[in-house]
Amino acid sequence: MSEVKIEVVTPYGIVYSSLIESLTVRTSDGDVTILPNHFPLLSPIKASICHFIKDDKLVNAFVGDGLLHVDIDKIELIVSSFNFKEDIDIERARSARDRALHRLNDINRKDYDRKRAEKALARADARIALWEGHIGH
Repeated sequence: MSEVKIEVVTPYGIVYSSLIESLTVRTSDGDVTILPNHFPLLSPIKASICHFIKDDKLVNAFVGDGLLHVDIDKIELIVSSFNFKEDIDIERARSARDRALHRLNDINRKDYDRKRAEKALARADARIALWEGHIGH
């Protein structure tokens, strides 16, 4: 099967680079699957679990908010964070989820940004789902 190069770039630099057979990632318009020789594309991506095929095996990873940039011969994920299951601190993710839920459920609290809390909850939920193996693909 043909392959395409993927690079995952975070504020810490390139954190993952490999040849893959396909990538599925959640964009602002929904999930998109990229195959080798895909047409050029630039799209915002949402914090979620991405899926890619490498050496005929399904690999799952958490990606933070960012951008998907596809060229004919390369995929770039430019994201706030990237984690494989073994990289996730599950207690930290659960604490982040609890904090976000507390902020969202406290109707008397006016000193926080609701969108920020919703994004924090989405990131925590995705990391927990990946760590626990509750993946939709």
